[in-house]
Amino acid sequence: MSAKRTAARNLAAAFLTGRWTRKGLVKRGAEACGTCDQWLKSLVQSVCTTFGGDASRVEFDALAQFVERSETFRVGWLNAWHHRQLPVGRLFWITPTMAPQPGAPSSWAVPALPTMGALAEWFGVRPGELDWFADCQGRGADTPAGPLRHYTYRWLRQRSGKVRLLEMPKQRLKTLQRRVLHDILDRLPPHDAAHGYRRGRSLRGCLERTASKARRVRGRRPHRASDGSAFQARADLLRRHPRPRRFRASSRIFSSGSCSVAMRDGCVRNGQTSFSRSRWN
Repeated sequence: MSAKRTAARNLAAAFLTGRWTRKGLVKRGAEACGTCDQWLKSLVQSVCTTFGGDASRVEFDALAQFVERSETFRVGWLNAWHHRQLPVGRLFWITPTMAPQPGAPSSWAVPALPTMGALAEWFGVRPGELDWFADCQGRGADTPAGPLRHYTYRWLRQRSGKVRLLEMPKQRLKTLQRRVLHDILDRLPPHDAAHGYRRGRSLRGCLERTASKARRVRGRRPHRASDGSAFQARADLLRRHPRPRRFRASSRIFSSGSCSVAMRDGCVRNGQTSFSRSRWN
């Protein structure tokens, strides 16, 4: 990380560690930079105008990026650089907290897992073991069969002659996955369009809903629809239920605020190893 980015992130952290007022921002910004020049006051003015008066909805990364790209911060940085100084007078840290999106996500009873350490403790593993299970670098695809591989693989030949690959997680990984399933995913309400594996719903209800929408778009190419019904009918009937991408599932978890940092960097990435990541010919 560059020195300029470090100074910008430290300044953003200072803005978020106290009362969100112009006076408070200038005071903490002066402590973070070691100076209270005019550029800092102009930067605070821009920050308040851009992000409003509610600090609870200001994301640290977005604020740090805004500060780094700000013309006023660039002026202050160049001035400090000209005098061979680093505009860092005091270091500030942000304590990660739950940040569910407004509305229904704020009522979901999910565990608070704001950091990687909290996630590892919740799983009952060490942080190093969590990195191993997450396999963020994708090394599991090249790991030979043995105790270091999290999955066992088996090829099945179907009646049609095609082959199907079964990827079966080993016991320890299966335990972690099931805890995510029962303690997080089971507590997130499914979308109203979901019919599979839901009590009181069945394949019949799904087909009836899709067929009724298909009749409305028959005879014309359904590009746009305010409620998405035309696209759903076309995708379901003509493309045979395309497989959703992983990020659409993980975004549902992130909106709960339970694990906006930890899950993104940890166990959700383990889903990458679940979709035929091994190099098979």
